[in-house]
Amino acid sequence: MASKNSAPLVASHPLTHVDDYLEIGQKAGASDVHLAANARPKWRLHGRLEPIWPDAPRLTAEHTAALAEAFVPEVYKN
Repeated sequence: MASKNSAPLVASHPLTHVDDYLEIGQKAGASDVHLAANARPKWRLHGRLEPIWPDAPRLTAEHTAALAEAFVPEVYKN
């Protein structure tokens, strides 16, 4: 069960698109979302930086790269 400051549980971790994290953060009232390699997804909620899901696995370097790949314009790739 999610704590009062964590997001509702989702079917799979990690999520597949940055927009999914942003949507969850927006619905919760978070001011920002932090995604980094070797870290659990975090958000700033009521001025405090905390994990979105305390038990979520850490994001891998490969997964964070894939998240960035999805929104970085082609001109900036390679």
